[in-house]
Amino acid sequence: MQKKWYIPQKSSQNIALLRVNSTRERIRSGKAEYVCYTLYGLEESQKLPKVPGLRNSRSEYGLEIILIVAFLHYWIGISLDNVCDVLCFFTGLELPKSQADSLLNQLSQVASEQYDTIAELLAQQLIIYIDETGWKVGKQSCYTWAFSTAMHVLFRCGVGRGKAEAQKVIGEKFRGIGVSDDYGAYKYLFNEHQLCWAHLLRKAIKLMLQNPEQQEYKKFLDELYDIYQQAVRFQKDRRLSVGRKAIVPATTRANSLSLYQRGRIVRATADSGP
Repeated sequence: MQKKWYIPQKSSQNIALLRVNSTRERIRSGKAEYVCYTLYGLEESQKLPKVPGLRNSRSEYGLEIILIVAFLHYWIGISLDNVCDVLCFFTGLELPKSQADSLLNQLSQVASEQYDTIAELLAQQLIIYIDETGWKVGKQSCYTWAFSTAMHVLFRCGVGRGKAEAQKVIGEKFRGIGVSDDYGAYKYLFNEHQLCWAHLLRKAIKLMLQNPEQQEYKKFLDELYDIYQQAVRFQKDRRLSVGRKAIVPATTRANSLSLYQRGRIVRATADSGP
């Protein structure tokens, strides 16, 4: 058993009072073990010193145990009974199911404030990138949403794939620019919607390969890819004066380019009607 002492800053063991002398379950080198913590507090203070790796000074289990339980249950999707069995098999930690559930509730309380703060910051950004991916747990479908900006990333895990899941994070309609693929849930979700170039190019390639006898599809892909390459060059060129001049012909070319809709190509120009 390891022993560790924690004393308040700007004090010494001689003038601090012994407050707590107990053990905590931790995982070290992949195995569960007890660590003895001796906590001292100042006579005039009711607060105990913070212990690295514990949620607070009264936590019975280390943060690594709480995170492992959350990962196995929410991300991998196994039941709490199986989570306890996996922990016991690999680490030797005998964790009751009721205790595992309690640890998840503790984690939820700790993370809820930070989660809401990040979601609020995301909703106020000018540009947001959103994507979702899914997997199967038995016959049940689970999805993880990723919301990212230049400064923040938020994951929403183990939920559905409906539009409401995105709206719970960014609101009914995002007032900035949303960048995503063309999944139907993103329709009318943003004030301005920018499609992901990777998805657009892949669909243009697929369209060309499915219709090799029609040259208009190949021409469409060539022109689309040429615009993409030009946009990449403009992005690398940090001179704003060049960017302002270059964006006009690039936008004109994009507006006059043939667009495909429902598997067919329709002509659309910048001055054409709906």
